[in-house]
Amino acid sequence: MVLDTCDASDFTCSIPCKLPSKDTRDCHEAGSATVQPVVEKLASAFGQRNPGVTMTIQGGGSSVGITAVAGGTVDIGAASQECGADELKLVTHLMARDVIAIIVHTGNS
Repeated sequence: MVLDTCDASDFTCSIPCKLPSKDTRDCHEAGSATVQPVVEKLASAFGQRNPGVTMTIQGGGSSVGITAVAGGTVDIGAASQECGADELKLVTHLMARDVIAIIVHTGNS
């Protein structure tokens, strides 16, 4: 199951969560609060298709997700920021791209 990705030009980071072994039926994700609502829905759908697997979803921010997955304390690290060069060694998959727009009132100059 892939919940998120990392690509230096796409500003989103993570690794795939392999289906846990029969001994450990847990999958842990931490990271971006921006990505978290999507991950929670994906985890719910994954849990329906894989009863007995417990998905634990935590926020904490992009740097927490990258650090945790790189350190092996979570299975999936989510980030909504550009990855550093040392983080590009992680297995990465693109989940989504986002767009930021600056909108101002017509009375502002």
